[in-house]
Amino acid sequence: SAGLEDALSSGEYTLFAPSDAAFEKLQSVPSGEDLRDLLLYHVVPNRIINSIAIPHGSLVMGNGETTHFDTSSDEYSHHHLSSPHIHGGYINNVSLYWTDIPAVNGVIHEVTEVLVPK
Repeated sequence: SAGLEDALSSGEYTLFAPSDAAFEKLQSVPSGEDLRDLLLYHVVPNRIINSIAIPHGSLVMGNGETTHFDTSSDEYSHHHLSSPHIHGGYINNVSLYWTDIPAVNGVIHEVTEVLVPK
């Protein structure tokens, strides 16, 4: 257990969720505080809907580190309001794949790689 129950027990969140294939690319899975830091680096303590997000800027992640969010790519598909699959959009140069997946306490965006904290 990464001990995230207290950190994520209330409020709304945005989760940048790596695919199973992304996790399989990791050479090793951290444990303890390193695992907690890695997992919180995929969470923003606010609901960020990609279809209405600011085109680019910084996000402060759940572990306190800052990432760069960019949906202003020329490849970005503006028809994604009818389909959650987008062609473009990045967080720390990692592609957003499926976006705006509703969750009980926020929203999920699938990313193509595991985001690694500094």
